[in-house]
Amino acid sequence: MHGQVCNEINFIVNGVVGAFYFKNEVDVMAWLIRENDLIISINSFFSQRPGFENIELLEDSSLISLSYQQLVLLSEERAYSIRMHTTRERYDLLIKNDSWIFQRAYPGTAVIIP
Repeated sequence: MHGQVCNEINFIVNGVVGAFYFKNEVDVMAWLIRENDLIISINSFFSQRPGFENIELLEDSSLISLSYQQLVLLSEERAYSIRMHTTRERYDLLIKNDSWIFQRAYPGTAVIIP
């Protein structure tokens, strides 16, 4: 990834990942992470400019990826929904599209629609 733009955020389902960079012609370990964490070159991802570190899978790993373009699209959709719908409309959309939230977050509680 050194010299390349980071275009994805990756969630580690299983595995170990390390990042390193070169300093005085020596590999310097920047960080090690494992399951249930995110892999991202933060500055590169958000600036969409080349990064300075190399990110490497250190063992067989399973990842879930979200691209920069997907994140931008999701953010725009969310921002549109917040700006362009009334509170009641957002609530109605939540009940219609994501009612699972109430069963998961508040199990055994009835959802009352006024």
